[in-house]
Amino acid sequence: MNKGLKVRRGAGSFSKSVMFVTAPSGSTVTMQNMVRSDNLATDVQYQEASAKDQSCVTIKQCGEVSKGDRVMVSLEVTASKDAVGYWAFEAGLITDKREVNLKSGKQTISLNITASGNLSLDTKFFCKGDDSDATITAANLQFYKYTAGTTIKTATEKNGVWRFNGLDLGLWLIKAEKESETPATQEFEIIEFGVYRITMAFRITPDFTYTGDYEVVDNKDNPIDDFANWKEDWKIRFLTSGDFIVTDFYAWNGMLDVFLVGAGSGGQKNYGKSYYNGGNGGYTLTGKTIKLEANRTYAIEIGSGGPSTTSEQKGGDTSAFGLTASGGIGPGDSESQGGKGGSGGGSGSNAADGASDGNSKKGKGQRDEPGPNGESGTTREFGEPDGKLYAGGGGGDLQYGGEGKGGEGGGGDAGENGETNTGGGGGANAIGGSGIVVIRNTREVA
Repeated sequence: MNKGLKVRRGAGSFSKSVMFVTAPSGSTVTMQNMVRSDNLATDVQYQEASAKDQSCVTIKQCGEVSKGDRVMVSLEVTASKDAVGYWAFEAGLITDKREVNLKSGKQTISLNITASGNLSLDTKFFCKGDDSDATITAANLQFYKYTAGTTIKTATEKNGVWRFNGLDLGLWLIKAEKESETPATQEFEIIEFGVYRITMAFRITPDFTYTGDYEVVDNKDNPIDDFANWKEDWKIRFLTSGDFIVTDFYAWNGMLDVFLVGAGSGGQKNYGKSYYNGGNGGYTLTGKTIKLEANRTYAIEIGSGGPSTTSEQKGGDTSAFGLTASGGIGPGDSESQGGKGGSGGGSGSNAADGASDGNSKKGKGQRDEPGPNGESGTTREFGEPDGKLYAGGGGGDLQYGGEGKGGEGGGGDAGENGETNTGGGGGANAIGGSGIVVIRNTREVA
């Protein structure tokens, strides 16, 4: 549920709430209450799930949902270990599938959607297929819909601010409208009486141009199709080199977090020996709260994967916004050497697998340790524990004894290239993966 850009509660004791709404001058701003139904979940079929895409819970006959209704589904889930599941809507005009990361133990998961048409909604929650032995059980399903109520509050503007008095507890839909603009809407739930402030904007994402290839995604890495009307956190991934220009900030404050990955080095080519070392992942670097200027050209350079040669396998550097992440350094000619980089490449002397997440592989390739052969610290996106993993090491190759696998985060298996835009090291006798730059709107510090 979107609770707005800025929300704070004033001190004092209240029997009703007051909302101050800041919006572009000349707008018409209203607040409408949203009425929640009783639990609509009927004919619920629970089922233990494990491994390959078995349904965990099926919900049937959930009642009629009308176009524009807000639907909330929550479910108590217990997982035997960390796992991934997903919601799947199978009926009517809602066609949706959203992943949910599950932690070991009991947790409540929820989902909010807006009905795109009149339908009788059926839905399922699945366990996503993988190689784990996790089992998932579900209980206490709640299924509600919110419909627009009859209470509509109006106010007049005073210096760009609208004051709404006498608000009851519950969910409110705030709408700002202005000629030639797409209406801006936000939902806000009042759970205790007080004074609140919220900012509305017709667009809160930047307008920009980029001369290279890029993709815009949400926090779960799902593509954002309508970026101009997106109201949540966002990320932009730059896949090839180019020039980036923000032409209009709108309500966005122009502050960025930046994550860079240098290209992976190439895996070792034949030195006349019976083994080939894997390449190393590129180095990673995170910058926080970087302030951009409108209509300024920012050059972004994406490093190219290092070649597999008998001399130099270094990956290209990646640079943007005054920061540079170096490419992985080649494995060289030593039996035990894994080179240097974000994550170490596997030794060829025993077909070792490449390392991942800032660890190193050297010698027998069995020791995971930060240090000279691997980046000290995580190689996950923005350095966060749940961030996407980059810069895996490439797998080593023993000519007469097997092939090592690439490290998680883009490292190539022996004989295979590192993955594009991951900074992964190339497998033995293969080239490294290219780098990447990722930006996002700066996150508030908890």
